[in-house]
Amino acid sequence: YNDGRIVGGTDAKADQASFQVSIFAYTGWFDWMHICGGSLVGRRSVVTAAHCCDSFITSELEARYDGLDYRTLKTINKVTKIDTHEGYNSQSYDWDYCVLTLRDDIVKSPTVQTIELATSVPPPGSAAHLTGWGVTTESGSSLKGISLDVPDVLPQPVSSVESIVIGYQ
Repeated sequence: YNDGRIVGGTDAKADQASFQVSIFAYTGWFDWMHICGGSLVGRRSVVTAAHCCDSFITSELEARYDGLDYRTLKTINKVTKIDTHEGYNSQSYDWDYCVLTLRDDIVKSPTVQTIELATSVPPPGSAAHLTGWGVTTESGSSLKGISLDVPDVLPQPVSSVESIVIGYQ
């Protein structure tokens, strides 16, 4: 987990990361491991990076959620479909996203919610709040839900939000 790339933030509270999932992959010999994070965007939909999905088939992936410690997440939901963006390029990481369809509807609670997709690009200088799986210190050894405030969102060259999510609604 700690390869020196991203370290920081604070321990998240359950209501700050209620949409967050840990994507687990089957690695053989009855062993599953955390490979990526994702976000619940619908009753059976998770958005994640395409590079997290492109080496696996559905039976090798599951979404785990409802908690802040990836080792003790309360709900395991099998993946039944992997929809990688047709323009995804594994060399350049262009269009690096996919939608996972889950076997079962999520059961919403204070600690399990979906997150709304943006309907517009935030103006430059806007603040953002991120959550993910990581460590808060360089010597951290266990992935947990973390929270990070980003003080200045830079503009992105996107023609429209619809162009990003077309086909995934």
